[in-house]
Amino acid sequence: MQSGKLPHKWDSIQESLLNLLGAGEEADIFLRQVRCLKARYARDQFDLAKEVIRNYSARAIEKALGFCVSNSLFSAIEFRNAAEYFEARLEKEQEQIAQLPKVTLLKPVTATKKRDLSAYEQVVKGGDSS
Repeated sequence: MQSGKLPHKWDSIQESLLNLLGAGEEADIFLRQVRCLKARYARDQFDLAKEVIRNYSARAIEKALGFCVSNSLFSAIEFRNAAEYFEARLEKEQEQIAQLPKVTLLKPVTATKKRDLSAYEQVVKGGDSS
């Protein structure tokens, strides 16, 4: 048997959530703090966090995670609320972008016929250039 501390069942759950969140520093801080501060409700907290990850876009999750960590909101409920808020903002931005007028690319203009400068001199002097 291995000496030292045995891995806790929440270690593997926390590790899988960390991987789902991209294994970044903010995700690690968030999950560690949730587990520490909400130890009695770790199962519920991690289950809700997993549900949030499953139900919201990666961009909303990223923004929510950053918001929670920077504001010391270490709760899966706060994480869900933030994800919901950022998801709604992202959807609104997408709607606004969709309403913008479409850009139509014009075909390149064909090159104009180049004339010798002497032809223009002829016209200025009153002569026929054709």
